Amino acid sequence: MYQIEYLPSFEQDLNQILIYYELDCQSPQTADAILECLDQIANELTLFPRRYPKYDLPLDSIYRLFFIKGNAVFYTVEESSKTVRIHRMLNGHMDFDKWL
Repeated sequence: MYQIEYLPSFEQDLNQILIYYELDCQSPQTADAILECLDQIANELTLFPRRYPKYDLPLDSIYRLFFIKGNAVFYTVEESSKTVRIHRMLNGHMDFDKWL
């Protein structure tokens, strides 16, 4: 079984997205749905860390990618430590390469 590690960059992204839905959109239900979906996917990743497709960049790391409510979540799999590191959560319309 793999461990899940949320990096500070992801936590900051997630907080900004949740604030957006709760305050700007006045939709706390959407914010709650994002958290529920994230929890479910994280649990699945502990068993199947390569479940989602690769998003290749000209960097040393190879990111994998899944979407939650139009937001792209980027993660890597560290075999040696059996860890899934969740790096970023970006709006699906952003230029991903610029932010990773």
